[in-house]
Amino acid sequence: MRIVHARMKVFNLDGAFLDDFILATWMLSALKWKALGNDLIMYTDAETFENMKAVHLDELYDQIDTKSLTEETENIDLRFFWATPKLASLKKEIKKGYLPIISDTDVIPMSPKIMELFNNTKDLIVYSTKEFKEFHTIYPRLENISFPENYKLPKWFTGFAKPLNTAVLWFKDQSTAKFYLDEAFKIMIGNQNTKKNSTAQTMCNAEQRLLGEIVNYKSLSFNVVQPIDQGIINSFAIHTHGYKQYFVKYDRTQKLAWVLNLLAMIKDLNNEFYNKIINLPIFEAEKLQIENNSNPIPFVEELKIYNEEYRTLFNQVKENLDGR
Repeated sequence: MRIVHARMKVFNLDGAFLDDFILATWMLSALKWKALGNDLIMYTDAETFENMKAVHLDELYDQIDTKSLTEETENIDLRFFWATPKLASLKKEIKKGYLPIISDTDVIPMSPKIMELFNNTKDLIVYSTKEFKEFHTIYPRLENISFPENYKLPKWFTGFAKPLNTAVLWFKDQSTAKFYLDEAFKIMIGNQNTKKNSTAQTMCNAEQRLLGEIVNYKSLSFNVVQPIDQGIINSFAIHTHGYKQYFVKYDRTQKLAWVLNLLAMIKDLNNEFYNKIINLPIFEAEKLQIENNSNPIPFVEELKIYNEEYRTLFNQVKENLDGR
């Protein structure tokens, strides 16, 4: 199948600079999807593409499109709608006649069984459902959400459907995908965020919440990669967004532990690629740790915890963060 990654301006967005954790996760996501026998497609902008080449990311993709996202994201403020690139990439793929799996670059497939989900028995596949409460901070009441001027809210958009996390997204048929994309772009194009919503609120309303509403409206069937009633270790994939937030806020040492595990998996999947990236300045701390350790990065079959302190962190993140 075709797996699509899409990112724009990730090397220079305010507060979202590329670091060792984000880069290693991105690399491992690409390698893991490819190891499952998929073609890997990247949609990005010209500037990000040049930066990708500097850290060898471009070498992991079968195709790279540097033009379509710029065209498809015109009149959309990416500060508020930061996940637009993946929706725009799906829009472009459909125009080419494809229905790919859209994956965030921080989603790491952990089991070959993940591919069994995409067997056409469901109308769509999403990463997970989201716990919803009427006054949830990310999903406030619709009267408190910004929409474009003259936008008319569809009657079927109730504001109470369970949001669906699109860190992994796949549609069985083009008509459903097109309907979703048309409605999402109506919400995003020209939206000036007049009600000063957070970036999570604006994007999740136009993406996760909208999709949940459409599933209810059209009575669509779906399956999930990460059931919310099961532990993260038991899922088909790991979405590391919440971990990134935790590490940035709390502990560089524990983040280093994660990155060492990520690099170990990269090394096992593609030793030649690993030998290129381990000498990048961004991995200086990890390389130093490896050189000072007689058994630096043993192979890890899954993303496991190698000491009790780190296991405690893992459990805290699993329990306290929303996994977005």
